[in-house]
Amino acid sequence: MEKAEGRRPVVYVHELDPATNTYAVNGIHHDRLQVGVPFPVDIDLTEIDRLSDSRGLPAGQRGSAGKGNLKGGSRVNRGS
Repeated sequence: MEKAEGRRPVVYVHELDPATNTYAVNGIHHDRLQVGVPFPVDIDLTEIDRLSDSRGLPAGQRGSAGKGNLKGGSRVNRGS
């Protein structure tokens, strides 16, 4: 995940092409990440900044590497 010019999250989804055994971009998501493979995922990306605000992170640390909570207690890895 990265931040776009407008400071909004952008998620690039890749899928393995079995014919070439390489990964190819399968989608670019700006406001909502919604995929069905390999399992159903539906994440409102606009909530990420609100969640950072509620944890009291300084503006410079929002969206940086680390883990954050999502609705329902799910977790997302924002980097390695």
